[in-house]
Amino acid sequence: MRENVYIMTAVSRKPRQIAGFDVAFDKSPARIQDMIDNTPPAEKCYADGYLGYIDIVYPGKHIRNMRDKSDTFTVEGVNAAALHPYSCTTQQVFRA
Repeated sequence: MRENVYIMTAVSRKPRQIAGFDVAFDKSPARIQDMIDNTPPAEKCYADGYLGYIDIVYPGKHIRNMRDKSDTFTVEGVNAAALHPYSCTTQQVFRA
């Protein structure tokens, strides 16, 4: 039986770098909260429409974008570059 492995990233816009990450077999809100709590604070936090982000307490303003990738394009690009060699499922959180 094959299990999914999730690589979750918190990415800053300036500079474009990974500010935090976690690798796990689940993407529970508690795991995401722990990652957010252990990354540098940001004024704005952008996330896609994943429902697991709803109950997360962000240090700044949380902007949830369910329509398109216009607010999460930086994390999408960083994830694509960093995770290209891997065949894992990814889920991301974006920090400004």
